[in-house]
Amino acid sequence: MIKNIMGMWLFQNVRKNLNKRYSYDDMMRLAMNCKTFEMIDTNAPAFIAPDNMIDAIRTYLENDNLSIDVVINTIYHSLAKSYADAVLEIEKISGKTIDTINIVGGGSKDKYLNQLTAHYTGKKVFAGPVEATATGNIISQLMYADKALTLEKARELVKQSFDIQEVM
Repeated sequence: MIKNIMGMWLFQNVRKNLNKRYSYDDMMRLAMNCKTFEMIDTNAPAFIAPDNMIDAIRTYLENDNLSIDVVINTIYHSLAKSYADAVLEIEKISGKTIDTINIVGGGSKDKYLNQLTAHYTGKKVFAGPVEATATGNIISQLMYADKALTLEKARELVKQSFDIQEVM
């Protein structure tokens, strides 16, 4: 089962609001070195398309004095918590227990978010491949051309072909 939820959009907008003076790795380090955070509902309408994501988070939390490291760390912890909530929702709807979470695409490079996701969900987390869309397109074409290539075999092919890391 697949479920898309709010994710890197929050970081992209914060970075844009800071005139890109921090790289994503810089933002990750700021958060990792910050011991303070609040919790937000990352899927709240206030975060869909605000003029300024930093101000939207401060307004949501009713605290105009939140430092940028706290804002960023708040996003990290809140996203990981929202992932945990999504897993619980999927388990409830499907009646199945999810053992692993696969984080793909550019967000899979964010080690701190991956670690927090493992922490909040209590699940095994695997990160990669980074180029998930292109990989999926190639695999789809291979499966179309070779009817013997089942979904299970295709998944194994991806595991063997790309650097997929278990998050510890």
